[in-house]
Amino acid sequence: LVLSTCMLVILLHGVEPAVPLEEFYPFGLDEGDSQTIEQDDGGSGLVAISVAFPFFGERHNGLYVSIDC
Repeated sequence: LVLSTCMLVILLHGVEPAVPLEEFYPFGLDEGDSQTIEQDDGGSGLVAISVAFPFFGERHNGLYVSIDC
């Protein structure tokens, strides 16, 4: 019963098409982004951001970018 209900929802909803890149926020080296060295378990230093965000009860105005190839 659960499987048939899931299938019905999928069939009624349909498959969503992919979002074209033109609709994304501009990104890339031409937009002023930086590129990190690609290495397994690598990452960036602290990256300052312009808008602080709340996380676990504290506001943060920086983040780290981690790479796990």
